[in-house]
Amino acid sequence: MTSQNGLSPLAQPFESSQSASGSDDGPLNPHAQPFTAKILTPDSTPAHFDMYVSKETNLPFATAYPNVYVPGICTIFPPAMPSDRVDLRLCHLKDRKAFEKGERVLICKGNIALVDLPGALFLATSTKPELLIHGLIKLPHDIDARGVVLLIAYINKMVSWRHNDLRMRHHEMEIYDMLSITAAAALLGMEQYTAHIYRKCEAVLHNDLPSYDDIDAVTYFAREHPRMLYILASNNLAKKMRENQIPDVEDFTAYLSYNHILNEQIQMAHTRHADYVSRSQKREQEEQDRIQRANKTREYHERAKASAIARAQQREQWEQGREEREQEQAKRAKEREQHKKDKAEEDKKYWAKKKEEATVDEKSVLEKVKLAVDKRKFTLRERAHWRKTRDTKLPKGC
Repeated sequence: MTSQNGLSPLAQPFESSQSASGSDDGPLNPHAQPFTAKILTPDSTPAHFDMYVSKETNLPFATAYPNVYVPGICTIFPPAMPSDRVDLRLCHLKDRKAFEKGERVLICKGNIALVDLPGALFLATSTKPELLIHGLIKLPHDIDARGVVLLIAYINKMVSWRHNDLRMRHHEMEIYDMLSITAAAALLGMEQYTAHIYRKCEAVLHNDLPSYDDIDAVTYFAREHPRMLYILASNNLAKKMRENQIPDVEDFTAYLSYNHILNEQIQMAHTRHADYVSRSQKREQEEQDRIQRANKTREYHERAKASAIARAQQREQWEQGREEREQEQAKRAKEREQHKKDKAEEDKKYWAKKKEEATVDEKSVLEKVKLAVDKRKFTLRERAHWRKTRDTKLPKGC
């Protein structure tokens, strides 16, 4: 990022002024007015807010959102549209406008009312329905209200827009607004509607030389966005300092004396980089020593001799184990053969007994059939024999 005169903001003249917090340490940004949060009220949404929303494009819907399932017409809510699966930006205008109706809920910063929206719309866009209690959504008193107001204003207007691309436009946003909006989205469970803004902010802080205002904003939101502070300090500024890419080192050093949070992160990044360089040098030296040791002939022959002895011992152990395995296999084969013979003998005795019983049963059945009806009384075994051999009903009286 550069200023209007084409120079990097880090190269602008250093000017001291009073801290925004009223302390004697000076402001985080020595080039700007005292740093304060930008607060909006529900009735004072900025007239230029439309610049945060993409204008209508000529791209077909499928081109703007490739490989995305587009829900059909759905007017039942909330059971049919859980917010963890449905993105209202992908829904038909008729479905989106249905969420403008119904009772409105109020979002508060502590006990201060900020903005309102329909309750159904909040439940459709948030993954944190538990925040809504008796028509109120109470957020911590120390949040940045500007991001909440801008985010909810976008959500309220988005449901009635006819644009193909309903994402919140971020090309003209300041880093402060990006961080404030994404922090509000995280609190309200609406991250999917600001994910592209978060990625854009991350890319800018990772690659571009930031202005002091942007650095102030990242420091201000260090609690909500610790990853952004890490990227800015470790991946951007600390790296540029090591590569001598800071336009005015004295100016930037004076700035760090005011911004203690950023200065601490940069020092930690320098320490991590120094440790990495030290470890790399140590590994390189160890590798060189290992190569030198490997080239010594005496050590080579000692290792070769030890390896040969070890292999001979392994072969001897394997031969001993092989003889034992062969003996065990022969023993098991003999046991299986004996078991097979014993089983055949038992089967032979069993079927001989069955045959003898069948002969006795047949003789007994034939004798009882000749008797009078009142004297025919088969045993259980005789009844089973009759059914097995004749496949008919038992004689009368049996």
